[in-house]
Amino acid sequence: MENPTENKPVEKERKSIKVWSENLQRFYYKSKDPNYYNDYFHKTKRPMTCGICGKTITCQMYSHLKSKKCIMKKQEMEIEHLRKQLEQLNITE
Repeated sequence: MENPTENKPVEKERKSIKVWSENLQRFYYKSKDPNYYNDYFHKTKRPMTCGICGKTITCQMYSHLKSKKCIMKKQEMEIEHLRKQLEQLNITE
């Protein structure tokens, strides 16, 4: 007869820890590696250049587009465009 302990599957080392949340009454799985989220964040983020003001943004482009600097630059560009249109209309008349 075979020994019953030989047929047990080998337990793998878990990569995450199961944590209970009292507020939401559910489990969350956190990584054992404390730098996992920092590494993952830096691996996925890419610097972007704003098409309006030309500033380089590493994250949250949506929030940057709402910023005062970007809105002011957008308004300046619109005013300059309208001035050019007025000049063209005055020249043709």
